[in-house]
Amino acid sequence: MVTPFVWPQVKRPPAPETGELPPDPPPPLGFGAAAFGASLGPELSRVAGIRITVRLWEDPMPEALSPMFVIGRLPVADGTLIFTIDGHGGSALLDRIFGARPGDTICRLEDLPPASGSWMAFARLLAGACQQAAATGHCPATGIFATPARPMMPDGDDNPTDTPSFVFALDIDGVAGQIQVQPLVSTPGRLTDRDANLTPPQLADWRDRARGLALMLDLPVAMRLADARMPMAKVAALRPGDVIPIDPPRSVDLMVGGRRFATLPVDGFPRTPTSPSSQTPDRKDRR
Repeated sequence: MVTPFVWPQVKRPPAPETGELPPDPPPPLGFGAAAFGASLGPELSRVAGIRITVRLWEDPMPEALSPMFVIGRLPVADGTLIFTIDGHGGSALLDRIFGARPGDTICRLEDLPPASGSWMAFARLLAGACQQAAATGHCPATGIFATPARPMMPDGDDNPTDTPSFVFALDIDGVAGQIQVQPLVSTPGRLTDRDANLTPPQLADWRDRARGLALMLDLPVAMRLADARMPMAKVAALRPGDVIPIDPPRSVDLMVGGRRFATLPVDGFPRTPTSPSSQTPDRKDRR
């Protein structure tokens, strides 16, 4: 009698069902987050002149290190990209761009006044770097990158629930920071009110704005005709009605805020009509 021999067999998983796996949904507005982060780090390092690294955060999304402030809004095809930066990292980056050193006291973004030249220059430098990185991430600009006139926190229109935001961790020469990119798909009438509060870069240069703010300051202005040196005892003895003789001035000093601002020649002043006796060429008034 022959005994049958059964060969061992390896169980194989069942064959997959026929059909293709569904592809991953495309990112909102076609935003390439990986390419954006890879380009943003070198762009920020070039602008600031220090080492800055950018890394895309994976799920779960981390909490913001500090309040977020809007850098600006970049119009792209079929929508808008909203860029925000956290207050702590943004403050450190602003100070380093304008010459501060590690360990110096950081000026907070929220302490900057409205229409600050430092903020406008800083926001536009960041806007240029983000715009260049967005073009690398398949989202070239279709309009002007609009930046707010002062550091402001995002409102409800900047945080829609239908599209996720992309979070990037910053390392600003050892200081941690965070940049968020929020794709916003165009909806008719959705951005009209918000865009009205943003200033396109070509409409107001920050140098002109700083000059305009300086001209709005109220400062005392005076004309100094002459000066004379006298002993303190003689000055103390002066009484109302005393006359101090001076020579006819050839120039006068324009004093602004107690400091000499300019020296103006007397010959350049317009002359007003006077009495015939005062027009005598040889007459000198030494009072």
